[in-house]
Amino acid sequence: MLSDHPPSEVDRLRQAIAELQDERDKYRHNASKAMREAMELLVEKERLECENSDLKRTMRGLKEDIQRRGEVLVRQQTPDGTGSSEPRNATRDPRELRSNNTRDGNQHETGSLASRMKPLQSPHEAPHRAKIQRDRSQYANEDPPMKRFRQD
Repeated sequence: MLSDHPPSEVDRLRQAIAELQDERDKYRHNASKAMREAMELLVEKERLECENSDLKRTMRGLKEDIQRRGEVLVRQQTPDGTGSSEPRNATRDPRELRSNNTRDGNQHETGSLASRMKPLQSPHEAPHRAKIQRDRSQYANEDPPMKRFRQD
């Protein structure tokens, strides 16, 4: 086939074919590099989403813990038999409100305070509760961040 054409045209066609093959190889290399980078970004995105959801669960747990501690402090500061033992500004769980409404006027309660203050868990949060508890216990004996770095 190529023998039917003059040698100069054959050389020109071979050079064009070689250039096209080089461009194809560069394109393939760039495409595979872009795919690797895209996969790395997807993996990083998934890792960050998991970390973000863990942090959200931790924050929710810390907020619940702060709320429970505030309620306990209010209950401890309220003298027995005078006024309500419920904090006015605390947000309450509807299930807990129903159980409080069924109690008599003297606020007789059964069970320990710890069992009544147990956090409510949904089935998808239960596996993460142990991790949150580990994180809390790890930092429980440390100074708060502002005290740690303060140079007074």
